[in-house]
Amino acid sequence: MRVLLLGSPVVLPDFDFVGRAPNLGIASIAGNINDICDVKIADLNALKQKEVEPFLLKTLRALQPDL
Repeated sequence: MRVLLLGSPVVLPDFDFVGRAPNLGIASIAGNINDICDVKIADLNALKQKEVEPFLLKTLRALQPDL
């Protein structure tokens, strides 16, 4: 089974004032399920808002995840 975990591009106002941190929650989930499935992470928080949809569509086409 192919699994794609997505980090939300939405952050609280002023939360990313200094910088954006990776989503450690989805990294933890990926680390706990990687022995039973093929898991990938796409942290959309690292993208600018206008880049999210094209990146996501391209990623979904390329990886074709089951979940």
